[in-house]
Amino acid sequence: MCTQATTERILEAIRDLPEEEALEVLDFAEFLKARRQREDQEDIEEAGEVLRRIEQGEEKTVPWDDVKAEYGL
Repeated sequence: MCTQATTERILEAIRDLPEEEALEVLDFAEFLKARRQREDQEDIEEAGEVLRRIEQGEEKTVPWDDVKAEYGL
């Protein structure tokens, strides 16, 4: 979510636009929001598929301590 300062900058930028152009800005903002929601849903579905494969024994897992040791974390 954007900050109050960013919101105010956006409002200032579109305040004097003609209605048609302001609606284009709104359309683009709604497109960005929908794209983010779609990507979030795809991430959730992918995580669910990985979890399913782990539960079915189809996906190999590595203990976190082994990962930390290998990468010096």
